[in-house]
Amino acid sequence: MRIVFFLLFYGIIISSFAQQETANWFLKGNHIRVTPSGISNGNFNGQRPPFEARALSTSVSDAAGNLLFACDGGIVVDRNFQPMPGLSANISAQGSNLIALQVPNSTRYYIFYTTRNDYIDINASFTNRYLLIDMQFNGGKGAVVEEGKIIDPDGSAGFTTVEDNLSGKCWLVIHANKTGKFKAYEILSTGLNTTPVISDAGIAPVKERYIVKQLKTSPNGKMIAGIVDWIDRSSPFYGGAGWIEVFKFDGQTGIVINQVFIDVPYGYSNSFHSVEFSPDNRLLYGGFMSRVAGLQPSLEHTVS
Repeated sequence: MRIVFFLLFYGIIISSFAQQETANWFLKGNHIRVTPSGISNGNFNGQRPPFEARALSTSVSDAAGNLLFACDGGIVVDRNFQPMPGLSANISAQGSNLIALQVPNSTRYYIFYTTRNDYIDINASFTNRYLLIDMQFNGGKGAVVEEGKIIDPDGSAGFTTVEDNLSGKCWLVIHANKTGKFKAYEILSTGLNTTPVISDAGIAPVKERYIVKQLKTSPNGKMIAGIVDWIDRSSPFYGGAGWIEVFKFDGQTGIVINQVFIDVPYGYSNSFHSVEFSPDNRLLYGGFMSRVAGLQPSLEHTVS
């Protein structure tokens, strides 16, 4: 398979799915709502609600496109945008991802997120956490049954989930901060397997620079792309290192294997901010602050 890597500037990539589970989108502090019936502007309930869409937000809908619940990185609301019972405090999610995933063959959903461990060290680690929702409670509108559960106390901001089409297995994949290692936790019908599959897949020579701020999975579940953004604060001059790595993921075993390393001359305006695969798995899009010096508009690599 060939991947063509394009450079995008200030771009947002939204994938389309045959199912309607991702049908409801809330953007820009609730000023934009995207549903199967169209796009609407303005606060959708006429006033400032407890739920406020921002950078870290997610929502889940049923197969018909009806909203089940949403999370804005702070609270969880039900289909009527009322705070879901069982959540005792704001989860204060930070980092780059907030992912909701259904537990196989159940009425339960995980929301995976991270919280920062140190606000002074810009290269600090994050704690990977989850909360668990069960839709059979609260008259079918759902309730939080577990909250703030720690998965790993020393991860990076970047993590992702994988649903393997061949084996039917589901995985949570996180990165161990300042190492080349990845941890894959299988999500079973009984819950999260807390014993991870560990892969030492990063190929950069200085492992302490592995500050992974985002991981994204290809639609077919066979590849994971990661953004590394290490900032050097040891001198008065701005410096660091940044790159993208594309990994092959084995959905049967949970093993991560490095395939492609894409280096970039480092600078604030050159920093990667987001990556996304195309729906057909052939293209990888990268978002930047501004034009990147020293790279051609497209880079081709072979990934098999």
